[in-house]
Amino acid sequence: IIAQLAAECYKRDLYYMVPGGGGQCAVIGNFHVQGQGIFCYRMNPWTERRCNGAEWITPEGGLVTMGSLQNGDENAFIGGDPGPELIGLIKGQIAWWGCMGITTKLALKLYPFQPEGFVPEGVGTKTVVTLPPRVRYQNYTLPTEEDLVESMTKISREQVCGAMNRVPAFWRTIAKAKGRQEFWDLWNQMTYEEVENTHILRVLFIGYTSLKQLEYDVQVVDDIIVKEHGGTARRTRQTDEGTFLYANVTGMWSMTGYYASAVVGSESARSTLGCEFELADRLEEEPYKSIYLPEYHERPWYSPFDFNRAVYTEFMQFPDSQKVDPHDRKFDSSVTATNIEWMEAICVGTQMKYGFQGLFGNGILNSSQELGPTKHNYHVWIDRIHDEFDPMNLANPPSLRAIDALLNLAPWLLTEEYRQTQNRIATSGWKEE
Repeated sequence: IIAQLAAECYKRDLYYMVPGGGGQCAVIGNFHVQGQGIFCYRMNPWTERRCNGAEWITPEGGLVTMGSLQNGDENAFIGGDPGPELIGLIKGQIAWWGCMGITTKLALKLYPFQPEGFVPEGVGTKTVVTLPPRVRYQNYTLPTEEDLVESMTKISREQVCGAMNRVPAFWRTIAKAKGRQEFWDLWNQMTYEEVENTHILRVLFIGYTSLKQLEYDVQVVDDIIVKEHGGTARRTRQTDEGTFLYANVTGMWSMTGYYASAVVGSESARSTLGCEFELADRLEEEPYKSIYLPEYHERPWYSPFDFNRAVYTEFMQFPDSQKVDPHDRKFDSSVTATNIEWMEAICVGTQMKYGFQGLFGNGILNSSQELGPTKHNYHVWIDRIHDEFDPMNLANPPSLRAIDALLNLAPWLLTEEYRQTQNRIATSGWKEE
């Protein structure tokens, strides 16, 4: 699992991508499913580019070695050739999430880190790790969302710090609460004005070469945020529960028992933020507003990847888990239907509008198909590769067309608004025949 890999990395002054799913994720599984996190600010965001080789069993039982592993295990450290590699067959940005064949071996790239370890303190669920001198968190409050985005862009241009991300208001409430009831006691005191005027950027500083380098990075960020944009540095505890301890991710389920990222992926800042900010507006509309945790028009969290060449985001929704569980006495089919409509029609339609290719699926209700001509017809290549390696559809049916199977069960998901978006794309100038 990721936590075990990270522990071995720290012994050697190295580190690896820590996914949002936490340290309990399987290394190979997370490589296929997503493999992204805030460290993609400096690391390559795409897992296939952080892999030197792989061993893969096809759905029909064939053994395929990829990358430098073709020359034996002793060559796993050298990487493959420049340009396209076979590893892309089993993992692209969306690909098929590991649902075709079995990956039995990976050779991963590791990255240089600072030399000091992390000391745990506390008991049970209250355990944290104390950050060493060459690792430091600093939270900043900015006057407006525009100031936050501009600060993030300028910091990335200077290529300082180790990672950063926007902090939604409810994250802070989760951190304060000891359980679900306390969360709701605190969150119900929130107002639209308070949430809309909270703009927090969390910056992780890492002294890769020295403490002096860390202090230099802090000064650069302070100049940008405090002097240029009127922000303030907040009091920040120098402990960690998630980035290095990998223990707090289950808190995302604490409020309602259900958590889903309706939109996940990375694109240009204009595409990503335009898509997410519009969805924040749409979430204030009925019937969607009434079935989810009230977010008070909160903007989603986002983080720059590859020094802001792309911006990653997850737009999270939290319905009541009891109302979407068919085996629960409080199950409400209308809530389930509205939830699916939001996830598969409203969110995907908005992604298409902004040219945002999300990470979910490859069916009719997915931006990868509609935006194909601008993405090297990625969806066509997925189908071709599937037909080549799994012609009998042995691996995890109905993948890769699970979304289409859902559409057969719920044709009402293809809403008029969605069809209009499809038509606009089909008649646009960049659409290839």
